[in-house]
Amino acid sequence: IGELPPDRQLPVSWTTYLASDDADLTAERIRCCGGTVGVGPLEAEEEGRLVIAMDPSGATFGVWEGRRHLGAQGAGVPGTPVWHELLTAETTMIAKFYESVFGYDTEAVVAADFDYLAR
Repeated sequence: IGELPPDRQLPVSWTTYLASDDADLTAERIRCCGGTVGVGPLEAEEEGRLVIAMDPSGATFGVWEGRRHLGAQGAGVPGTPVWHELLTAETTMIAKFYESVFGYDTEAVVAADFDYLAR
């Protein structure tokens, strides 16, 4: 949680960062797959490198190439992230974007009233 500088007029929000071994390559993949890179890749001092991007549907996410700060390492402890969810009207297209950019595999979840993919 960080303070929003008074000269920045941004909406208050959470940003999910997805890990990358190479922020430059990931930024290029984002662009090639129809996404938009809004910030970076840029240095975060000795901690790592970051990118802020949008997928083709407009969902914002971050990319983190960790060096000294690797990111979330804990699991199963109260307060650690356990679920990240993207709600979109274009499930198939957006799933292909994340599969192409990050190498994710997706699996359809059978539901009568909505289209859902799990990673």
